[in-house]
Amino acid sequence: MNTYLFSGEEYDLQLQGFKEDLRFYLSEIKKSKRTLDIACGTGRIMIPALKARANIDGLDNSPSMLKTLQRKAKAAGLKPKTYLADMRNFDLNKKFDLIIIPCRSFLHLLNAKEQKSALLSIHKHLTNKGRLILNFFNPDYNRMANFNGKKEFHSYVKDPVTKNKVKISAINHFYSADQILKITYIHEELDKHNLLVEKKEFKMMMRYIFRFEFEHLLALTGFKPLKLYGDFKRSNFTDKSREMVWVCQKV
Repeated sequence: MNTYLFSGEEYDLQLQGFKEDLRFYLSEIKKSKRTLDIACGTGRIMIPALKARANIDGLDNSPSMLKTLQRKAKAAGLKPKTYLADMRNFDLNKKFDLIIIPCRSFLHLLNAKEQKSALLSIHKHLTNKGRLILNFFNPDYNRMANFNGKKEFHSYVKDPVTKNKVKISAINHFYSADQILKITYIHEELDKHNLLVEKKEFKMMMRYIFRFEFEHLLALTGFKPLKLYGDFKRSNFTDKSREMVWVCQKV
C-alpha cells in the first residue's frame, strides 16, 4: 500500500479549496444512520459532516493526518471518533450502513491482493445491504500519453502560516504494464516579489483501475454495483467522463 508522505498541514495545503465532491458525499452521509470515512485524512469530508450532525467515524493510517483532524475539530467544538488503522485489514467491532472512500484513496492499494483484502474488511463492517461509495479517475490513455512525464500546473494557494503564495504542480508518470501512476507533487512557495522561498516535493504511487476490472473485484468480495456516475453531479458515465463514482451494495 502506498503511504502519503504529506504531513497533515501539507495535505491541507495540497487540497486547499477543493470541494468538488463535498456536496455529493454529504448528501449520501445524511441518508445514513452511521458512516465510516476511510482515508479520512484531515477531515475534509468528516468535519463538515459532523457540523451537519451526522453520525460519522473516521479511519486513516497516518498519525499526522488524524492529529490535524483532531486539532481542527477541537477548534470547531467537535469531538470526532477516529481510528488509526489500515484499510487493508481493520477490525472496529462495529457495523456501518455506509462506508465511503473519497478522493481516489482506494487507488493507494497497489495490487489485487491489497484491494481484495480492503474490500473484504469493508464488507465485514457493513450492515445487511449496507453501501460502499467511492471514487477514482477514469483511465484515459490519450490523456495519459499527453501528460506523461510533463509538469502540470494545478493551482495557487496561500500558506496559512507565512501568508505567501504557493504554486502547486505535479509530474505524472504512467506505467501501463502494472497500471501504476507515479506522481511527484511540487510545492513552490513564493514571496511577494514572486521569488522562490522554498520548494518541496512529495512522491507517491497509485494503481489505476478500469471499469470492468472493478466490477470483478466487487463480485469477488461480496458487492454489487448500484450506480456508476461520471461525476459528482450524478451524470451518466461515458467515454468522456473524467471520474468513476461508484455506489455499491453489500450482498
